[in-house]
Amino acid sequence: MLNITVSTRAVNLALYFLLLAILVHWKCYFTVLCIWLNLLFWNSSFNKFDGFLPERIAIFRRRECRAFKGVVAVAIQTFLRAKRNQSISRVVETAVQRYGKKAIFRYDGKEWTLEEIDQYANQVAHYFSTVEKLEKGECVALLATACPQYVAIWLGLNKIGCITALINCNLKDEPLRHAITVAKCKATIVGVDLFSTYWRCESTSRYFQKPCRLRSLNYSWFDKEIEKMLKTKPVVDNPPGYFDTVCYIFTSGTTGLPKPCVITSHRMYAYIISHHYILDVRSDDVLYCTLPLYHSAGGVVAVGQGLIFGTTVVMRKQFSASKFWPDVVKNKCTAFQYIGELCRYLLAQPFHPAEKEHSLRLVYGVGLRPQIWREFAGRFSIPRIIECYGSTEGNTGFTNIDGRPGAVGFTSRIVEAVKKQFFIKVDAVTGEPIRDAEGLCIRCKANEPGELVGQITSGKFNSFDGYLQKDATQKKYIENVKKPGDVYFRSGDIMVYDDLGYVYFMDRIGDTYRWKGENVSTSEVEGVISRLLDDVNVAVFGVEIPGCEGRAGMACIGCSDARIDLRTLSEQVTKRLPAYARPLFLRFLCELSTTGTFKIQKAALKDDSYNVTRTADPVYFWSNKSANYEKLHSEQYEEILRGRIRF
Repeated sequence: MLNITVSTRAVNLALYFLLLAILVHWKCYFTVLCIWLNLLFWNSSFNKFDGFLPERIAIFRRRECRAFKGVVAVAIQTFLRAKRNQSISRVVETAVQRYGKKAIFRYDGKEWTLEEIDQYANQVAHYFSTVEKLEKGECVALLATACPQYVAIWLGLNKIGCITALINCNLKDEPLRHAITVAKCKATIVGVDLFSTYWRCESTSRYFQKPCRLRSLNYSWFDKEIEKMLKTKPVVDNPPGYFDTVCYIFTSGTTGLPKPCVITSHRMYAYIISHHYILDVRSDDVLYCTLPLYHSAGGVVAVGQGLIFGTTVVMRKQFSASKFWPDVVKNKCTAFQYIGELCRYLLAQPFHPAEKEHSLRLVYGVGLRPQIWREFAGRFSIPRIIECYGSTEGNTGFTNIDGRPGAVGFTSRIVEAVKKQFFIKVDAVTGEPIRDAEGLCIRCKANEPGELVGQITSGKFNSFDGYLQKDATQKKYIENVKKPGDVYFRSGDIMVYDDLGYVYFMDRIGDTYRWKGENVSTSEVEGVISRLLDDVNVAVFGVEIPGCEGRAGMACIGCSDARIDLRTLSEQVTKRLPAYARPLFLRFLCELSTTGTFKIQKAALKDDSYNVTRTADPVYFWSNKSANYEKLHSEQYEEILRGRIRF
């Protein structure tokens, strides 16, 4: 008799297909879908199943199917919150019932439970409603560095329907004045470490909204006033809803001064739960976050894991590469949220024994350069890296859910149909969309660079909330993309996808580049330098530096360097601009070429970059040693290319 051995896995697989056949016969299609997804995610038995499938089917299982599981969970949760019209503060109050006694924040040697954060938020709500007499829809500016109170303040303001303007604490002078005034803030809460920056700005301003009350945040006057307030939930006659605005998060956009992006409870909640369900940030994780809280990555996504799901978030005022691994090991962190620069800083550090003793299971974020991906994962033994792509205000995004090195995510016909986003061809010089004979945009094929766009629909779940200023919002629209009359959001990013659908970031278009994890508006920098040099023509753009993420700033100035006091210019640039916006290279030309409409032609300048072998014009570079601009010679240029001069 023939002896046949049948494995348990084969029997289970056969039973699954038999069950599927019966259910299809009974037309139970939804149940079939659920069982099919269960089969695909049956990791305990099918870890090596990919080897038996063709490559594209295996990728589909790892990628689209896993993402679909998370997207369904996000869609269900957002639908339920919208139906109940629950604001983000109301969602947190619900989470308190489950995670109230759990420590969700660790900061400066102290732990804060979710219940303590919610009680502090209640006190903030009572203070601003009874003492300051603020009403629903009015705005309060928050200028402070990272701390648990920061989160509790905007959460408390949301309880009474007020909006918080989360001000970038690196802003100075005119950009800071603009950020506070454009949001029409009725009050300003200022951290003690930023008191001098704010006071200098307020004392020289004629444009601040009045009254603009100065408040100190950290363990000073404001905290003492808050302690007098009730810890109970405030009674509000007109509570905020799910689609009401929670805060403004400022971004440079593509042009001009910082613009306030409108962040509703829906947008905030969707950000938070997508990282939980799609990226698999868990309730029992300890998440290490050194990102600033005035940006969506740290201030919404990271802290939101603690507020909604009880994840413990280790919060730090600023990032320290030398203390990173000891801190991660000490706190037994299991997850870390990065921007690309942080990964490079860690690689630049000498070996530390703690880097082999950590318990990180997940590292995720934006901007991890493809060139260092494998080195970063290998040196620090990172089991899983998830690179993401998205913008604070946009309706487009990607997630590299299966860890393809260098990719920011993936696309396919399914993704395009669900998210209503794809790539269109644009002019490489002007950035304007290329259209066909019917006036519609031309979609990119595989390996063709193009700009990412996302359809704006009338439904709230694929909306573009835009900026506080309507004119700034209109500039992000593009019409007649697929058919006459449709409207899409322009991301301003050039990307490309390969034959397998993996998406790779290439560059930003328009007047913005990214350096040190921050978007830099070239028009803002041009305006500052031009005013410092008696309104000469200035062209600013980003240039690549070997070994560095993003692009560093370079300013081409339309005058002779002989008439410039470089020491004074260095001091003024340092005073007027944040460090990340300061140009690292200067080039002086007798005249800048302009178009017929007086726009400076940057293409040739970008091609020359800071390469002193391609131009006879004097070029200077920022020296960290002297904190001054110094002449760039061919020797220093070669050292920059070899990575011996660091920025």
